[in-house]
Amino acid sequence: FFDLGGNSLLAARMVARACRHFDCDLDLSETITAPTIAMLASRLRPGNRSDTGPIRGLRGDPVPMSSPQERIFYLWSLGTESSLYNVCSALDIEGSVDATYLRMALDQLVRRHEILRTTFDIKASGGVQEVHAQGSIPLVVDDCPIEQFESVTKREAERAFDLRSGPCIRARLMRAGPTRTRLVITQHHLL
Repeated sequence: FFDLGGNSLLAARMVARACRHFDCDLDLSETITAPTIAMLASRLRPGNRSDTGPIRGLRGDPVPMSSPQERIFYLWSLGTESSLYNVCSALDIEGSVDATYLRMALDQLVRRHEILRTTFDIKASGGVQEVHAQGSIPLVVDDCPIEQFESVTKREAERAFDLRSGPCIRARLMRAGPTRTRLVITQHHLL
């Protein structure tokens, strides 16, 4: 594949199409370990899609903070009620959102991405990131007049996180009747 001009983007596209077409799992690294179409085809098992497990880092616990992370953590520790490093995103959705399915999707994100289960602290060795085995993204679901979407979003963005106890991300689903919904995701910049 690569000898014929293929590159990593084309390989990723090919793997995604094969997985969709054959309803199976195929790792991108297999384009290297099985460099011919015949070898890749032998690894396809149609209908054999596994439950994707957590994405794990290749390191031990606890993980040292980077220098920029230590600086941000130090500034946070001086005034723990600060929302200066909060990153807030709002998505307006036409239609209703099933909160049960949203909760399931958020749980899968947390299960797969260890950074979403990470808290921060200072130990004798310096600043560390502590990756927890389990975690969740708090989700508040409420009815809210559309006129209040902006003010509630602003309050969410200004609410501080406790970086030591976590979680360092949260979600709010606001419903203005059956057809207007806003999803607000707020996280600390350290994530």
